[in-house]
Amino acid sequence: MRQLILGTLLGDGYCGYGDKKYSRYPRLRIAHSITQKEYVDLKYSILAPLVLTPPKKVVNLGKGAFIYTFSTRSCAELAEYHAMCYSNAGKKLVTEEWTSSIREEGLAY
Repeated sequence: MRQLILGTLLGDGYCGYGDKKYSRYPRLRIAHSITQKEYVDLKYSILAPLVLTPPKKVVNLGKGAFIYTFSTRSCAELAEYHAMCYSNAGKKLVTEEWTSSIREEGLAY
């Protein structure tokens, strides 16, 4: 699970807090083209202990017609990744800690 999270965040994954007033911990959002449904299902199967609802097909507000997406619940387990991968301003920042933590398996995600 750790390598999936690190690799996903290195790509287009997003780990963030919802409304700070209500969110004590971050959540991870996975979203890919509907053509990558099997890939999202694989990520879901690994992250399932952190997820409350399964992936779903939704209208894409960007390019393409639909995306397949899910989010984890807000949980303390993700705070470490948020601290490692995001600056205080909330921008993704590739740090030495992050690059030294990721292995080949993580790069595959």
